[in-house]
Amino acid sequence: MQRFRAYKRGETNQFYYQKADSTYIPLVYKRYIDGNGQTATNFGFRQQLLSGFSCERVTKTQIERTLYCETDLTRFFVAAHIASLRDLQVPHGRTRTEMPF
Repeated sequence: MQRFRAYKRGETNQFYYQKADSTYIPLVYKRYIDGNGQTATNFGFRQQLLSGFSCERVTKTQIERTLYCETDLTRFFVAAHIASLRDLQVPHGRTRTEMPF
C-alpha cells in the first residue's frame, strides 16, 4: 500500500510518497532558470510515478496529466490504490467481498 503526504509552508508545497515499509520519498518538481534565462520545470515526479506504479490500470496518459498539486496527486494515489486492489487475485472458493482488507 502506498501512502501520500503533503507538506505546506507558506508558498512552498512538497509532496512525498511511501511504498510498503520504506521511508518517505520526495516527489521531484522544481522550477528553475535554464541557460537561456528562460523558466523551465523539472517534472521528475511523473517519471517517479511511472516507474513506481506498475499497475496496468494506471496509464501513462493519466500520469502525464497529473499536476504537482495536492488535488491531482491525491486523485492519482487513490486511483492507484483502487487499481492495485482490483489486481489482487482472489483465492479459490472466496469472493472479492470476503477478502480481509
